[in-house]
Amino acid sequence: MRVAIIYDFAVNKGGGDFVMLNILRALNDSGYDTTLITSNPSGLRKAAELFDVGVLGVNIKYIKVPNILKHPYSIAYMASKAKNDRYDLYVFSDDIPKCMNSERVVCYVHYPHAARIKHPEFVADKYKRSIYGKTMWLLHKNLFPIFFVDKNVPTSWLILANSSLTCSHVSKILNTNKIILLYPPVDVKRIVKLSKISSKENLIIAIGRFEPERRYEDLIYALAKIKIEYKALLIGFSYDDNYARYLKKIIKDMDVANKVDLVLNADRKYVLSKLVKAKIIVHTAIREPFGIAIVGYGSRMHPCGETRVQRTMDRYNTRG
Repeated sequence: MRVAIIYDFAVNKGGGDFVMLNILRALNDSGYDTTLITSNPSGLRKAAELFDVGVLGVNIKYIKVPNILKHPYSIAYMASKAKNDRYDLYVFSDDIPKCMNSERVVCYVHYPHAARIKHPEFVADKYKRSIYGKTMWLLHKNLFPIFFVDKNVPTSWLILANSSLTCSHVSKILNTNKIILLYPPVDVKRIVKLSKISSKENLIIAIGRFEPERRYEDLIYALAKIKIEYKALLIGFSYDDNYARYLKKIIKDMDVANKVDLVLNADRKYVLSKLVKAKIIVHTAIREPFGIAIVGYGSRMHPCGETRVQRTMDRYNTRG
């Protein structure tokens, strides 16, 4: 079977990259003829390095996308081009282009644009605070239904959701009850192994992309009131440079620079080495479809990971 995964690694860095790395590996290890279709040819290597997994020996097909098309419209553009090569199965993350209506599709859903349009409380702050942001979101709301499926998905498609919340929202929006709950992979075995050789410290950790929705400033204000000796690490991918600078200013103004560090774009080895020493892990985001930072940092070794993806794919193929 020829499988195409249409995805841009290392563009919006985060847990979604790790989930797709696991799906890619599961398909490849199961013997499928797997091709990654991307507009970012170096993204797979960068994501593999960040998450400390071996670079996968899969086919990579590069499709140049016009600069004006940003995510998710870049995905729709690549999908329209990929159809010419006639793959047996197409794999997506979050949203599915309408040009795929007649194809076999698997989609892993974290929290899609289709749901954010219906649930504005999940819309990023940058689209709420300025006239420019509000205008861009209004444009997106009107363009999205033209290019992506936002209701009544074909019964032949396999939709996987990362949490019960996502599953509930998406099933109503897409008008289907055929969604499989498949939690993101978490490296329980590796964390437990490291924990056995590590001792706890007065270390507080918060993990997640640096974006206003994470509300790290709330944590910094709280940390400024703590009298005991501690060290706090705010770890995540650099997503919003202005927000990171804002946090650094708060850290300086609150006089906690000797206690609170921002750690941007740390690799997984570093993250795990700190996680196992932390006494407290804090998640400050008010809304989170699946708080993988609370559970741990992902890996294909968890039962919810690669093995379960393989079983799900086997079921899908049997179903036809």
